Amino acid sequence: MGLKIQLDPHQQRAVDQALASYRQGRRHAFIAHDVGIGKTFTSATIALRVAETQRAKYGDCTTWFVTLAGDVKRQQREQLNKLLGSDKYFDVLVIEGNAETRANWLAAVAHIRPPFVVMNYDQLFTHWEQLKQTVKPWDGLILDESDLIQNEGSNRSRMVQGMALLVYHRILNTATPIWNRADGLYPQLKICDPVGTEKVVVKEGAETREVIVPTASEEWGEFADFARRYLVVENGRVVGTKNQRELHERLVAFGMDIVASEDVLDLDIADPVEYKMPLTPSGQEIYNIVRAGIDAWIDEHEPAFARGGVGEKSNLKQQLLRQIPYARRAVALSPRNMLRLIKAKRARSMQHDESFANYINQQQMAELERMSDGDLHGNTKAEWLVAYLKEHWADPRKPGGPVVYSEYTDVLDEVEAYLRRANITRAWGRIDGSQTKKRREETRLGVQGGYLGMCLISDGGGRGLNLQKLSELIVLTPTWCPTQITQAFGRVKRRGQDNPIQLVWSVAIPTIESKKMVNRLKKKERDTNSILRGERGRRFDPMLNIGSLEEVREWL
Repeated sequence: MGLKIQLDPHQQRAVDQALASYRQGRRHAFIAHDVGIGKTFTSATIALRVAETQRAKYGDCTTWFVTLAGDVKRQQREQLNKLLGSDKYFDVLVIEGNAETRANWLAAVAHIRPPFVVMNYDQLFTHWEQLKQTVKPWDGLILDESDLIQNEGSNRSRMVQGMALLVYHRILNTATPIWNRADGLYPQLKICDPVGTEKVVVKEGAETREVIVPTASEEWGEFADFARRYLVVENGRVVGTKNQRELHERLVAFGMDIVASEDVLDLDIADPVEYKMPLTPSGQEIYNIVRAGIDAWIDEHEPAFARGGVGEKSNLKQQLLRQIPYARRAVALSPRNMLRLIKAKRARSMQHDESFANYINQQQMAELERMSDGDLHGNTKAEWLVAYLKEHWADPRKPGGPVVYSEYTDVLDEVEAYLRRANITRAWGRIDGSQTKKRREETRLGVQGGYLGMCLISDGGGRGLNLQKLSELIVLTPTWCPTQITQAFGRVKRRGQDNPIQLVWSVAIPTIESKKMVNRLKKKERDTNSILRGERGRRFDPMLNIGSLEEVREWL
């Protein structure tokens, strides 16, 4: 069974590099490009080439076990079948259904020996004993979105490490800019070339598994060695990376395909189309009330900050970091739902950390009550979105379509209510963590089939989605992290896109979005060149470089 699609030049280079690495005796490949450029096709191509070589030399039939997030399993089958030019059910076997059904499928693997077996990470624990009997030493392992196993001591990481010791070949795919997360990089490197073993007990609920895991990486040594050389640690916490140039060069030599080239799809987010909008009268009042609550919280805690220092990665600073997003949500919610959110926050904060909501006085609460008269109105972002869609996407026959992104599901709830009330003619669906797997799958198929001309997504629905039938990403609520935007933009700017694409920012003025958010997001933190700018880099954290609390007040 061979390759049935044409690879792009950058993918062919990645395949050639990985195969050259295999010929030199290495048994791993690490594909760490950013999103949207076909890592799945690239890794599966490497897998097929390796399987062909294995079969020619030894006559063994190599099966590749593909592990990934559970909600993209069926989509992975679709992509792999496209790669194989096959619609045969058993060429790409997906382990799904209830526990008994999954066990039967795994039992069938030993007899069928399909090219690919697709399963999600958490199934490794459930079916561990059966997997040990099913997996052959000459088989392979593909970890899709391997950044999901970056926590060295987690159950998921332990099970994947154990799986890596059962097979001969290993390929890891990640879309994370891992040079900013070097502590999360080491567990992935250890899976590539594990050395040494120890037995650990992994516990999940009342069940336990005994798993043999590697103790170190052959190339990178133990974690302590890696940490001393490449991690910046302050007060027992990892806060950044050092010796970045050396780390970058070693990663490339290790076989990691991370160097972007000119023919790779450009996911630059530095020059989006920017729409600036004033707050509605109700939106301005909501924002002022939330800002006053955060200011009062800062005033209350300022003496403690003065003693501990704003620049330290303290628990107090993390509490402050949790308050600021509510200023962002204030521009994207109606008075009714903002009041509901504040009341819920007050109730929760009595049991957990103090919240800005506790510092909103009775007069301000009464004003919110007055504005939220039971009707849905005053949402700055939703009102702008409705007007934008009527102007640019009124014709449901227009090719392409918008993807509307917000990291907050309650914002998407309200957007849907506004869309229904405005009688938007373009059919839409929604993919986020609040939707069932069935609903997410229906939406994805509706977009790919051309039945839906618009999609609402959040971070929960962002990974691995193919929405290239749509052509525009509308960022409704900007986030702190550029990677989240590139992940969302990668849903439309990817292989198979036939329409002109566009990235649209919606920026409320004058708010934290116009004063701070967009300027932070425009910085190309994910760019490979950022690794070469200095010897000391930091994980992307908006609070790390705060000079004073006055600076935070200026953001608001």
